[in-house]
Amino acid sequence: MFEISSAGEFGTISGFRLGKHTTIDIKWEECNAALGQVAYLLCVLAHRFQYKLDKHYLYLRGSFSTIAYRANAKDEFPLFMGQGDSNFNSALEMLLDTIKRFLAELQRTRPELEKVLRIKASDITNDHIKSSTVKFSKDNEEEWS
Repeated sequence: MFEISSAGEFGTISGFRLGKHTTIDIKWEECNAALGQVAYLLCVLAHRFQYKLDKHYLYLRGSFSTIAYRANAKDEFPLFMGQGDSNFNSALEMLLDTIKRFLAELQRTRPELEKVLRIKASDITNDHIKSSTVKFSKDNEEEWS
């Protein structure tokens, strides 16, 4: 079971915070674990609702999970921050696109769930959820969520 909540400014999943801030010491290991939990939850929900991830493939490896395009599944992008990995933002955008596609399918096939969804597919555009970007920037390393 996944517990989704918040701790101050940060969203949490299974007790792991997802984000960084100058005044709160959150290690990358915790953010990486949270992203691994997000990927795992997405796969569990996709299976539960019989949704096939059509554009991307998720490789579930806990804190070291990755995502790839189905067309080239061997070219994996890290859903974790390693040693300044330049593909991290690409992985975040791919994950967000997968979530958007899944939400769109849920909204189309399961309209009764519409009232419980806090985020709609239309709220996601490229690297943004509403007005907030998911991209990580070295210039803003200490404030990312």
